[in-house]
Amino acid sequence: MDGSECSRLGNQLRCEKGERVIECSRHGETTLRNCASCADFLPLPPMKEFTWAVAVTTCPRPNGKDYLPETLASLAEAGWFCPDVFTDSHKSLGAFGNFYVAMTTLAMRFPQASAYLYCQDDVRFDKDTRTCCTSILSEPKTRRTLHVLSLYWPGGRLMDHEIGVSTQRDNGWNSPGACCYAFSAWGLRDLLSDPIVLRHRWRGHSAAIDGCVGEWASKYGGIWHHDPPLSEHTGEVSAIWTK
Repeated sequence: MDGSECSRLGNQLRCEKGERVIECSRHGETTLRNCASCADFLPLPPMKEFTWAVAVTTCPRPNGKDYLPETLASLAEAGWFCPDVFTDSHKSLGAFGNFYVAMTTLAMRFPQASAYLYCQDDVRFDKDTRTCCTSILSEPKTRRTLHVLSLYWPGGRLMDHEIGVSTQRDNGWNSPGACCYAFSAWGLRDLLSDPIVLRHRWRGHSAAIDGCVGEWASKYGGIWHHDPPLSEHTGEVSAIWTK
């Protein structure tokens, strides 16, 4: 196999002993290792232009501080222009509600997007963030298996290894930081319809986006992180964390 991917593969189903099990239209399910030597391997056609849909969530802060203009300017410098801004003016949705509404709206408005970016209103990005994220999410090895990439990690670097490496961490409900996520197209569709996510609000959670996303991502081995992080949190606290 020349590094391309089989077009018969579907979404990732689960992880078994550290290996990803993926849907296969020919054999029901398979692993990447088995797929590489399969006689029915059918190369995936080259990816067309990689497109993004972007959502920024915001709401009024008690101290009146408005970080949104700085975040939008930073997004533009990073390569993302004209994002959709979702304002919870009366704080009736709460952090999780606004997140879910924003990402559902993006999925309905831009169903053909290659990837979806979510960020809160107080995030600053590295200038090459879009280029970096596009490279990671369009890589043949991750086009089916990477569901969500977190661009934020509290406290700087994750671990001591080569700079620029993406790593997967399964922290479940204790996953830190929901400032900014990049979802693959198949990842977002799975997230929005997953029972874990749908039950989150009905269980009384109006915030805890990171816990919910982390718990969902555990099915696929956890959330991916770029090291060092590609963004930083500029606000002192989320505007809607308590709602």
